[in-house]
Amino acid sequence: MVQLNTSYDRFTAYRLTPRMRAGYFNWVELLSMSKDLDLGAQAISKAVEVGLKSQLDAVEDLQVNISTDPAKLVQGEVDYVEIKGKGLVMKRDLRAEKLQLATSNISINPLKAVTGEIELEQSVAAKTAVVLTAADIEQALNSEYIQTKLSNLQIRVAGQKTYIKPHQIKFSIPQTDTIWVEADIELVETGEIQQVGFKAQPRMTDSGHQVVLENVELLDAAKEQPELTEALVEVVTELLDLDNFELEDMSLRFERIGVEPGQIKLQAKAKIDSLPA
Repeated sequence: MVQLNTSYDRFTAYRLTPRMRAGYFNWVELLSMSKDLDLGAQAISKAVEVGLKSQLDAVEDLQVNISTDPAKLVQGEVDYVEIKGKGLVMKRDLRAEKLQLATSNISINPLKAVTGEIELEQSVAAKTAVVLTAADIEQALNSEYIQTKLSNLQIRVAGQKTYIKPHQIKFSIPQTDTIWVEADIELVETGEIQQVGFKAQPRMTDSGHQVVLENVELLDAAKEQPELTEALVEVVTELLDLDNFELEDMSLRFERIGVEPGQIKLQAKAKIDSLPA
């Protein structure tokens, strides 16, 4: 029996018959290609990771896993792509505690795949899961973006138009399906401080493109100035909009929202036209 080694030399070639020699070269070539394609899959993973990070304001941890057979990769077929992230800050200073995206049966340009370039042959569907903590939502509500948005609102209070200045906004999820929002709002024209707040139940719209707040109940101190509470309802709804979790060439549709003590879990379907790179 002839032992085949990946390091070919003249002595080995001399001992092989012409037919065996041809098979030997094909085997060595296939082994070499397999290694190159494995490196290609790694290059694709790295390219997606770098592309994703370029679209985020901050990220604590990001992992991209590409799973496929080298023989499929040379044909432009990828079995499975999984993206896991922690502490991702996307739009409007909203941090996601966790984000997971998974898709399968992807067709890419095979000529570019081995170099790490990613070109989808067609759009792919993916499942996405996002976890938001109450602390992260509260931090976003007190961000410069939201503070500026509220400060630019002119609200009619007691028949008079006035600008407002929000002070510390508190957000909590004390029980299943219910959120609480409280804040001290300063009326700029008079300097008066109004305590406002509400509790509500987040729900998906039928279209799956937005979360709305239902069964809104004003706290006792806020009932005299409902206009101020309406401004808070608006910014909270805006933070829970799917647009905040979409990346370039991606569209999302809600499937489920779960409101649990201390956190909100979002599940959505994603349509991806191109992978970030």
